[in-house]
Amino acid sequence: MKIVVSILGFLLLASCTSNTILEKPKHLIPEDKMVDILTDLFLATGAKSVKNIHGKRQINYMNLVFEKHHIDSTVYKESNYYYTSLIDANTAMLSIVERRLNKIKDSLNTIEKEMDSIKMKLSIDRRDSLRKKKGMPVLRARTSRKPSQIIEHKFTTEIEK
Repeated sequence: MKIVVSILGFLLLASCTSNTILEKPKHLIPEDKMVDILTDLFLATGAKSVKNIHGKRQINYMNLVFEKHHIDSTVYKESNYYYTSLIDANTAMLSIVERRLNKIKDSLNTIEKEMDSIKMKLSIDRRDSLRKKKGMPVLRARTSRKPSQIIEHKFTTEIEK
């Protein structure tokens, strides 16, 4: 009886082998383009909880990502499902996506710090104009560029690097 149970147990375990690697779909998205799509999808998912310029939240930006990359959701799902079955390729792609998102985050943090410093300069400039009216000495000179020009230049040079 023990032999029969052990043979059945062995056959059961042997039949449970993993066949997780799937066949390539007909319209497989290349890995480099999939990294771009995943980066945009992570950004779109994160943007869902942020208010847009019209003050609305919970807007689904996924369709915009698919339009941008000229694919449909079915092709994306098939490709994503295939790449998730290839653990090494998927891990490599996700690490690239993570590096890109961190680079974007760092550049946005830099811009935010610059905006804070510009606001501080503008508040000092306002105080200086009051000091001029009262006949007191001026503390600092006014910046020649608008804050939006400084930020726009810094953001475009950060992303290009």
